[in-house]
Amino acid sequence: MRIYELNYFLSGKLSPEEIQGASLKVESLIQEQGGVLTSERKSKQVNLGQEIKGNKKAVLANTKFQIEPEKIKVLKEQLKKTSEVLRFMVIIKPIIKIRPERKRLKVVTKPTEEKAPTEIKAESEVEKEEEKPKKEKKVELEQIEKKLDEILED
Repeated sequence: MRIYELNYFLSGKLSPEEIQGASLKVESLIQEQGGVLTSERKSKQVNLGQEIKGNKKAVLANTKFQIEPEKIKVLKEQLKKTSEVLRFMVIIKPIIKIRPERKRLKVVTKPTEEKAPTEIKAESEVEKEEEKPKKEKKVELEQIEKKLDEILED
């Protein structure tokens, strides 16, 4: 069974008792097809942007239910034949998978202090020291190449 949502307009000319009766009729149509009602929102009066079957006002109602997908076509045909329902729309609700919450790590930041000029100089000296080992590596590579040449000449 899938979850569906039915939004429908009832004629605004109906009395509150007739509106209640029409809502019960729609619910019974759903139940006749083997549907299970999950929730119903209160209906409210709305002004239509365009006339529907000669009505400028209508009552908007909403019902959520579960039904087999094969039976939804029959339900739509029965709703079309119902005189109290001006228009309707059936929406397929997506299946929502509930995932467990992930634990999040909290990032703790410490206040940073501005560096004194002496510290900046110390960092530049550290950079110079890092450059010297690189040059030594080049020298080592040159020495290795010379030794290889000597070995190959022999």
